[in-house]
Amino acid sequence: EVGKVVEDHFLKLGRPLSEDEKPIFKSLIIPTKSEANTIFGGSMVQDESSSKIPIVIEELAFSEKEENNAVEVQLQAGCGLTLGREGVAILALIANMAYNSAFSQLRTKEQLGYLVSATTRTGSGGGYALSVGVQSSTTLPAELENRIEAWLITFRNELVEMSEERIGMEAAAVVAQLRERDMKLADEVGSFWSEILLTETLSEKLKEPAYDRKEKMAEFLTLRDDNDGDPEADNGEKAFTAAELKQKILDFFDKHFSAESPDRRAISSRVYGQKGKEVFLANIGKPGYLSNYDDIRHMKQFMSSWPTVPY
Repeated sequence: EVGKVVEDHFLKLGRPLSEDEKPIFKSLIIPTKSEANTIFGGSMVQDESSSKIPIVIEELAFSEKEENNAVEVQLQAGCGLTLGREGVAILALIANMAYNSAFSQLRTKEQLGYLVSATTRTGSGGGYALSVGVQSSTTLPAELENRIEAWLITFRNELVEMSEERIGMEAAAVVAQLRERDMKLADEVGSFWSEILLTETLSEKLKEPAYDRKEKMAEFLTLRDDNDGDPEADNGEKAFTAAELKQKILDFFDKHFSAESPDRRAISSRVYGQKGKEVFLANIGKPGYLSNYDDIRHMKQFMSSWPTVPY
């Protein structure tokens, strides 16, 4: 009887969604500092410690007993189409190196808080960013942002001083992760299913899942020997030497993550513990501070989205 009800009221009445009815998720393009200046009419976030991040989302912790503050700084690099496999691979390599550097500096040396992370953040609509997060019970969010900015400078210096041998080791570690075999059936199904979902909402011409995506990324990070400078040596069309990869890493960093870059797209999300409530309340209504749903809706009206075409 139950089966008949399901069949009559659901199965017989159901139909596949048309292309126009399928939900499409998009990643919004975070404004650059210049673009944010235009949006807010020539005025942006003004406090010294966060002046390099023009847009800040703020929230007060719900619990009255919450003592922790938290910050996540997102540095958006682009989408699959604009970055390509090479850009996505380089971002993955930078994030892999950034994690240990951020933990060592912000957690171990500066002891800002117990939780410190640096990782790649992928938006549901195909956007890619470097995400740096810190949780602290002793330091307010604005100062945490200041320390993250200082760490970015330190991290770049580490990249400059990093030997080609070390670059090769870091790249090899990421390649090993990308080529790691699925040990369980659930892992294998998950890998294939995630690729299917990436193209499910696209047009028929783009619907073929890229099951070899990770392998293609690994190819860009598989280094070749320099063959004593012989340009005629055949080492693979897409492979780099360690020196070439290092330069690409620095160029990528300077364009997308450096505070001085006009192309940097940065946004900060702050959560205040109850001890920082007065600071949170004082920032409400200031240009560049998004403290409620209406502020965020207003901001989104000025933001375009990244293409959903995968790399």
